[in-house]
Amino acid sequence: MTTPDAAGRPPTDRDRCFEVLSNTSCRTLARLVVAESPAGIEKHELASRFAAVTNDIEPDSVTDDQIQRALLECHHRGVPALVDAGLVTVDDETVRATDHWAYDDPGFSAPITGRTNHSAEELDVLFEALADARRRAALSILTKRYRPTTVRSLAHEVASLESGVAHQEDAKTHVERVQTALTHVHVPILSTAGLVEYDADADRVSFAGHPVLDVAWLEPDSSSGDSNAGAVSFLSKPSDV
Repeated sequence: MTTPDAAGRPPTDRDRCFEVLSNTSCRTLARLVVAESPAGIEKHELASRFAAVTNDIEPDSVTDDQIQRALLECHHRGVPALVDAGLVTVDDETVRATDHWAYDDPGFSAPITGRTNHSAEELDVLFEALADARRRAALSILTKRYRPTTVRSLAHEVASLESGVAHQEDAKTHVERVQTALTHVHVPILSTAGLVEYDADADRVSFAGHPVLDVAWLEPDSSSGDSNAGAVSFLSKPSDV
């Protein structure tokens, strides 16, 4: 049984929401469904409106071929992803928005409803960066730092949140693996999204912030092992100096 986070949400909820929000098509479909809820919208009508939006044309100008392609997108990708995230339900070919908490969170709902000045590409990159518990953990740590820190030091703190290992050598190995992943995968992704400033030559990283980001989203998920926080605290944390 999983433990809800501080807001009472299942620990996988944010992962799923970020994954959905990182896809422009999913955000568009969610917006169209929300606009017609609670009554809902029939799948064929949803596909027709989706085709109009994605082709940037008037609804009356949508062709049968465009509708068919949109139906395939809705049926095989977009709507199942929204259902999996708990954002919509499908009943007898009618799609409806749920009472999911994300719709009441301005940070989540603004990209869904289109009330944002950021481009689709920017939002894709931002939410893809946030759709990973380790990257969120790293960001959460960096928000509490008032100067740039080394990736090595950051790796020690991230590992202490994740690790349940009992032996020092195992813990050291885990830290090394986290440092490698941060260096080659996670920090570059966060940097591309504009969430951190990263000097690879100096091996220094710092929190940059983002106008869409709510730091409350960075609260550790129980699924990431933070009940074992401090498990590697016996390791000597390297100095940032």
